[in-house]
Amino acid sequence: MKIEKVKVWAVIEGPYNLQTLSINYPYEIPPDCNHLVVCKVEKKKKLIDKEFWFENEEDAYRFKSHIDSKMEATIIYAPQLEEPLDFGIEFEDE
Repeated sequence: MKIEKVKVWAVIEGPYNLQTLSINYPYEIPPDCNHLVVCKVEKKKKLIDKEFWFENEEDAYRFKSHIDSKMEATIIYAPQLEEPLDFGIEFEDE
C-alpha cells in the first residue's frame, strides 16, 4: 500500500456507516473499515473529493472534528486509493 501526503481542506460528507450506504462503491473497501468520510483535498493545485475510511465511528468523528476545527488545510499521510474495480465504468483522476 502506497502512502501519500494529503492536504485536507474540509469535510464535505459523513461520517457514513458502511451499512447505510446504498451505492456501488467503485473501490475496494479497506479491511475492517466501516465508516466513510468524504473530504475536499488539494491535488496538483486543484480541489477534489477524496474518501477516507475508518474502522470505527469514534475515529471517523474525531477526524471530522479535527478537520472542521481548522481554518487552514491539515496535512495528513494517508493510503492512496486503489484502482477502481472493473464494473464497466471508467474513472479518471484529476
